Amino acid sequence: MRKKELDVSRRNFLKWSAAAAVLSGGLTACGSSGGEDTIVAGGGSPQDKPDALLKAGKWVTVPCPDCATYRCVNRAYVVDGIPVRQKTDDSHPYSYDYPQFRPCIKGRSMRWSVLSPARLKYPMKRVSWKPGGSDFHPELRGRDEWVRITWAEALQHIVSECNRINSEYMALGSGTSHPYYDANYAASYGINNAIPSPILNLAYTADMEPRFLNALGIGTLPIFGQNSTGAWPCASTHMVGDRIEATKSDRITVAENSNLIVQWGVNPSWTKFGSQQTYRAAKERGCKVYNVGPWLAPGSAAFVDEWIPCRPGTDTALLLAIAYVAISEGLIDEDWVNAHCVGYDHLHMPLRDSNNFPILDGNGVSVIEPSGSWGPGNALTGEHHRYWQENFKDYVLGTYDGVPKTPAWASAICGAPVNKIISLAKDMALIKPMAVISGDAPARVYHGGSYAQAFFAIGMLCGKGNIGVPGGRLDDPGLLHFGSYQYFSRNDRFISGWYLGLLHEQLGDTLRSPAFPVAPAAPVTTPATTAGDRPRNPKGFISYGAIRQPWATLYGNYQANEYYGIGFAEVWDAILTGEHHDPGHTRYNMDDTELLPGHGKKKVDIRAILKIDITNCVNQVVNTNKAVQAMRSPKVEFIAATDFYMTSTLRYADIILPCISFWEHEGHYSFLNPEIMIGNPERVIAPMFECRADTDVDAELCKIAGVDPKFAAPYTEKQAMFNALANAYVFKTDGTTKEPLVKFTANDIYDLGVDADTSPTSSLLTEGRITYQEFKEKGLYQVRMTEKTKQNEGWLKDLVENGTPLTANYTTRFTGTETGKVELYCMKLKRYHDLVYSFGTTHLDPLPKYQADTAHGYEATQALNAEYPLQCYSVHPYHRIHSQRSDNSSVVELCDDIATINVLDAQRYGISNGDWVLIESEAGKILRRASVVSTIMPGVMQTTEGATARYNYGTSGFEDESIDIGGNANTLTYSLLCGEGHQAYNSVVVKISRWTGTPPLPQYKWEPDLPRMASE
Repeated sequence: MRKKELDVSRRNFLKWSAAAAVLSGGLTACGSSGGEDTIVAGGGSPQDKPDALLKAGKWVTVPCPDCATYRCVNRAYVVDGIPVRQKTDDSHPYSYDYPQFRPCIKGRSMRWSVLSPARLKYPMKRVSWKPGGSDFHPELRGRDEWVRITWAEALQHIVSECNRINSEYMALGSGTSHPYYDANYAASYGINNAIPSPILNLAYTADMEPRFLNALGIGTLPIFGQNSTGAWPCASTHMVGDRIEATKSDRITVAENSNLIVQWGVNPSWTKFGSQQTYRAAKERGCKVYNVGPWLAPGSAAFVDEWIPCRPGTDTALLLAIAYVAISEGLIDEDWVNAHCVGYDHLHMPLRDSNNFPILDGNGVSVIEPSGSWGPGNALTGEHHRYWQENFKDYVLGTYDGVPKTPAWASAICGAPVNKIISLAKDMALIKPMAVISGDAPARVYHGGSYAQAFFAIGMLCGKGNIGVPGGRLDDPGLLHFGSYQYFSRNDRFISGWYLGLLHEQLGDTLRSPAFPVAPAAPVTTPATTAGDRPRNPKGFISYGAIRQPWATLYGNYQANEYYGIGFAEVWDAILTGEHHDPGHTRYNMDDTELLPGHGKKKVDIRAILKIDITNCVNQVVNTNKAVQAMRSPKVEFIAATDFYMTSTLRYADIILPCISFWEHEGHYSFLNPEIMIGNPERVIAPMFECRADTDVDAELCKIAGVDPKFAAPYTEKQAMFNALANAYVFKTDGTTKEPLVKFTANDIYDLGVDADTSPTSSLLTEGRITYQEFKEKGLYQVRMTEKTKQNEGWLKDLVENGTPLTANYTTRFTGTETGKVELYCMKLKRYHDLVYSFGTTHLDPLPKYQADTAHGYEATQALNAEYPLQCYSVHPYHRIHSQRSDNSSVVELCDDIATINVLDAQRYGISNGDWVLIESEAGKILRRASVVSTIMPGVMQTTEGATARYNYGTSGFEDESIDIGGNANTLTYSLLCGEGHQAYNSVVVKISRWTGTPPLPQYKWEPDLPRMASE
């Protein structure tokens, strides 16, 4: 390793490295002389001062930043600005109603990652890239060396290249002669939007869009879709009214009351760390637990009574067989189902919406047959439904299609034994109360929408005795500690459990409880330049980040006059082929009364790519091999990206910028778990080297472009942190009334240097359960669960108990359903897919029907002489959050990335436990070590997602760049456009063979993935 690559610009980093090595046996960095540094806080040798170090600092509490669904308590011991140790929650003794929130290995290893030798230190430019578009050598991306440049140079390159590329590739020339001009689009929506931007925004994190381009009127080409949730949102939104926690019992209520728990595609010990406490308590009380999925994870095995094996992508067939048993054996209360659902039988098909207007079919024609038409009449109105035969009950029983969805029918598809399907069905129908919990993974398949439909349909069939009952639960996603989402319900409670009303304060967004408005001076109150007033992207719908972008469509608010950009799965093809599908060949207007021409397929000419955030699309979006080809495309003249490390995405950029880590931001707070707020209003460490916050980078770009930097960051980080604390509230022990959480003094506000009302009558100074100094010292506030604050409701309770329609009094997030009931037959869903997303994507029927995936699913492996005879799916690892933590050799040594296969498949292909194996799909090839087990289904194998893709890393025997020795699961995935842009991570078929070439080194022995610097 070269001395130049290890030189650092901050002495604190050297001090931390030596201190950490002494105190905890951690990483050791080299000093500028190339030898081991011996400097510690206070001077002298670290061997002489471990005790002194532990007495000289303070513990700083911070939330764990790694889990997408939960936050735990991390504490760093900081001495002279150097974190030398780390521990977890010890703020109080543990009890079940007042637990300690302890992080898993991902959180406990944060110190090594924040202060890793692999951290990027300063802006860099690829040696062979030159601005101007004529001498940029794209074929050397990923192979080139780097040279250090200044921030001023880097930012100027970004602004200059974006201006140049926009000028060269957006100019209309004479009249409308631009090659990608869309006349139909321009006629309806204006010339500015008629030509897609040549600048692709590759960020998929909310609020991380280059706003300087929006302010200049240039804009970017956005991307949209889903990474985590799969096909859940659209299907369940139209069918149930929203996708999260239709019926809700929190962790204590489940542990104390549930008599049956069904885990569907859930691996709690790896991805929902901490929920084992709930399972353990429920099991000790005698609760029965099922686990459904292709693999029985070790963490689930500790609590599960029955494992129901189910092949990837076939869950819908299994759910339909459960419905068959429940219906055919008379185990459900049909009157109850018909009272709260539409579409169960032919007499209860949906005819009119909640406003009494006729429901329209996919052709815009009323589903109500003309008077006198043949067919059974609706039980209430006597009107006839055009598609009365397509009711849920008759489909399941096979009355009209001739295919009863029996356990034997499902067993042949999903692989579960017939007797196990029957026992599961009977238990789900008869044991009350029941908690049915699904993960997101079963919907991350090509036909994932059908699974979401079937999940809620079966939940409603078994709903009597579960909805609104303590211990009853029907929800996605996963366990989430039985309550960690903080979305508002119509009662101004948090759906997840309304213990802490913690309000998420994005930079520039002001979200607060209307019952407790904060009344300080601007900008804490809504300023003139709020999120809604910032310059919107003139080239795409909803500025400020693509992950937020599709929510409008996913929740039924598709705007037909907007351009949504490129679906995740098509982004690499769009770069390489110059075209992509744009929602809607044909569509109806907003009133569903007039048929209008749709957007159709759209041409694009992508010449630049920006990623001003810490996402890693090359590694984490499907089809990594194609991503590399796209990043090396000769059409792409400029790529700029930011991150902590040399990720798979940064490796193929031209300009890379180092950003700060979570611990280097001006304060942190957690709002995901409703029982606890974790935060620290100060940095844990000062920004290292030349690293900057993403929002600061965007603000600097605004300055250079001549734009007000407040468009990028209306608030400073300190102001945003203060706004979050000032707007947090907590429910009182009665479970209904609430009060502000934090009370400030005028001196607190002065010391923070923020804008706020400090008059004597200010609510900031007069109201609050704890003082700011108390919160600052302890770093968290936690409430104890009481009978009043336990939750077992969910919004379906109002429908069941009071007949309240699902469309009534909901915020914009809760759109309800067309009829106001749960729609087992959902014409709006079909109309939505047919007319809004009829562009080569997957089909979704009004009923939850099993759709065979003959190209990428189980059926593909059964073809005669199938080239790819195994299904392969990926799971979240327990030692990383996606691709983060790959840099940590201490963790990777304990938690290697492996390929799990069944013992029968291992025998068939001559593979032994621990062998290196080559896994191949149509999309690519990876190497992994094999783990041979009996707890994964034959014909199925799995990999852990997020491993860093590495090609031709210099290891002997790997000169062939077609093999990814890093073992990234997405090297095997395909560019499949499906649903509303969700990614079919788990629709993959592969072949496997024992690797006989030179094996790579174990990952923990790899050198840090540092950029190769050019020789001076």
